[in-house]
Amino acid sequence: MSRRDAYHPLFGCELKLRRVQHHFDALQKAFDGFLGSDPYEIVNERHPEREEYVLWVKVREEPPPEWSPIIGDVVHNCRSALDHLAWQLVIRNKGKPSGSTAFPIFSKSPFDASLYSSAKEAKNALGRWNRQVKGIHDNDVALIKRLQPYNAGKDSEIAVLSMLSDLSNWDKHREYQLTGQTLKGTTYRIRNPRDAQFWISYQRPIGIFEHGTVVARVAFSATGPDPKMDVEVKVSFDIAFGEGSPLKGHGLKEVLITSAQHVTDIVFTFKDRLDRQDFGPPPLQ
Repeated sequence: MSRRDAYHPLFGCELKLRRVQHHFDALQKAFDGFLGSDPYEIVNERHPEREEYVLWVKVREEPPPEWSPIIGDVVHNCRSALDHLAWQLVIRNKGKPSGSTAFPIFSKSPFDASLYSSAKEAKNALGRWNRQVKGIHDNDVALIKRLQPYNAGKDSEIAVLSMLSDLSNWDKHREYQLTGQTLKGTTYRIRNPRDAQFWISYQRPIGIFEHGTVVARVAFSATGPDPKMDVEVKVSFDIAFGEGSPLKGHGLKEVLITSAQHVTDIVFTFKDRLDRQDFGPPPLQ
């Protein structure tokens, strides 16, 4: 028995997912350190002619581009774990994997030609599907079909596997992933109000921001002879996919965590199927 035979067939998938966790832990530490260094400041400017205060973001430091290859490693290992799974499913079916063997990810059904702009495009999509799943047992292919993003309907483009595929293709074939900053929300705490009224005339929604972005416009007015009010404004920030990314503006941690969890669920769904059929060496440890 070879050393490889001593491990579960999906042990390679598990190794990929362990690497995902390793890289994500490094990113989390880097994010916490960056955000803890106060890279952003909320500047409060009074505009007497409009009788309001404008709150805008002063960016002291941008997220470093050195995070990009670590993000790429997380994405690559997630996508690679699925392709390793497809490879093992062919072997399980006593087939021979090929260079085209892969876990298919389709936002549009390859079985509905009407969804494509031309007959050639539809034919290419179906051909790619057939090449990727060739040699996989029909029962496993049926489950793979149920997991496809196109089943999400109008939300297929933002389904987890679609986002993972877009990020993987971008990172491998196009450009590195620039990170940006995203506004998570703004809260206000009013203390000791007296003879005064406070209101918000504008509040920026959650999303990407840059130096000079206006977060809010607020105003006060006296309602009595001795107006007083203390207002504490708290703005929350996070790291997002930046300029050029197919997921620009999406929270980076949320996407990576969701992708990793989804891939893990898929791998272990198939692992349970293999184990129930008494296939292969002992289960994963």
